[in-house]
Amino acid sequence: MFNQKDMKVLDKKVDFIVKVLTNEPPKSWAQVAATPTPTHSPATGQSAMATEKKQQLEKARKERAQYEVTLTTSGAPASTNQIIASTDEI
Repeated sequence: MFNQKDMKVLDKKVDFIVKVLTNEPPKSWAQVAATPTPTHSPATGQSAMATEKKQQLEKARKERAQYEVTLTTSGAPASTNQIIASTDEI
């Protein structure tokens, strides 16, 4: 497969690739200032996006609740309850 010389060459190439990929040029002040940062509320420490996401999830939960149906077997015959109890869950 690979001899010792081949492994050294591959190691050098991998080291070079890692160095190139991880070595970012320094950013200018303008680049740093233009980078968006999440907005944090000082009181809670939560970002505005997280709060918005929670509101969206709550709204979706309320919309789903309108169409939620609960099935019970309280009025079903005993044979139906036995069949359901013996059936594997899907």
